[in-house]
Amino acid sequence: MKAFVFDYVEEVSAHWHTGGGLLIVAESIARAKELIEKEQYVKVTDKEWEKVITIDAQSYEEERLITFPDAGCC
Repeated sequence: MKAFVFDYVEEVSAHWHTGGGLLIVAESIARAKELIEKEQYVKVTDKEWEKVITIDAQSYEEERLITFPDAGCC
């Protein structure tokens, strides 16, 4: 497995402040993109993919997508 870490993505929630961090654990970038497509509010642009940090995550046994919504200024 690989962990794909995004420091900030413009759209990860339906909240007033839509951006935030994103962590995806998947076998490959292609599979990570498939997981994103299943999420209604998560959108990752090609430019955001260029900044992704990829880490070997061999201790993870199952795929997952975790969002860290931006709490904003409120």
